[in-house]
Amino acid sequence: MLNPIEVTMTAVKTFSDPQYDNAAKNLFRYPEILAPILANVVPEYQGMSAEQVMNFIVKSSIRSDGVDSASALVAAQEIEPGSLGEKVIRYDSHFLAKNPRLSTKAIRIDLHIDLEMQNDYKPHAPTYPIVTRGVYYAARGLDSQLGVLTETTDYSTLQKVYSIWICRENIPPELRGTVSSYSMEKADPHGIANKPKCEYDLLSVVLIRLGDSAKKEPIFQYLNDFFAGDIDGMCKYINMKKNKELVKGVNQVMTLSQSIFSRGITEGEARNFIFSVKTLMKNTNKSKEEVLAMLGKTNQDYINALQILSDNK
Repeated sequence: MLNPIEVTMTAVKTFSDPQYDNAAKNLFRYPEILAPILANVVPEYQGMSAEQVMNFIVKSSIRSDGVDSASALVAAQEIEPGSLGEKVIRYDSHFLAKNPRLSTKAIRIDLHIDLEMQNDYKPHAPTYPIVTRGVYYAARGLDSQLGVLTETTDYSTLQKVYSIWICRENIPPELRGTVSSYSMEKADPHGIANKPKCEYDLLSVVLIRLGDSAKKEPIFQYLNDFFAGDIDGMCKYINMKKNKELVKGVNQVMTLSQSIFSRGITEGEARNFIFSVKTLMKNTNKSKEEVLAMLGKTNQDYINALQILSDNK
């Protein structure tokens, strides 16, 4: 049986909205949006600022196009990995970024990065682990680099693939506010074989699980601001106000985020939401901001609920 806190959180669960989702995903085509994420979860960029990381992203490679059938794939080979008879992957954002550890002045080695926004951490019909899907996406990212295999295929040309998943809803409480990285590792059951890690370190899956903005790590603070459309909050990590088109997109996300909540609840539901927040604050000894993060809501949602009650007085 759920305890009172879980019941309260379930009662105000966020429901995804296609228009909002598309507006957020559209922002994944801007290096300014991608760079803070890479700076925080990709080891190759550890210690770099988001501004520095942005210079490694190959802007012309950023794609989010998709195809729905094998017949359409022939004309989209450069957009979607796969071949006739294989399942076509639809990426939210797929791009190249220079690998600073392996690149030299003479040779550029890239990272192939797939970034996905996943609303439901526990998909159903069918049910499967997100990490398993991530491994498949990463494996297809390797496959797409070689094309048709022949006896002369040069496997040494393979470049590392990252599949990064930003999970937003239906996350178990104990996993909220966590980041996990899954990579290939070497083991020596007998003896020791000293082989360069770059020969097998070709696939990594990263799961970012939101839902707890009480976490002070920059990755959570940045993504919470991103999904709320808080341009000022996002600019703490990278200056993006010079890009007017990007600012317009972020403002659209903010507007949709606010409208989804305000149009989706009645006066009674607004009253229940305010009561739920206050109850959780009392029962958990957490601040209002921490409780809102637990519920997957923002302070603007709280203000919108108060406005609904005020308008109906």
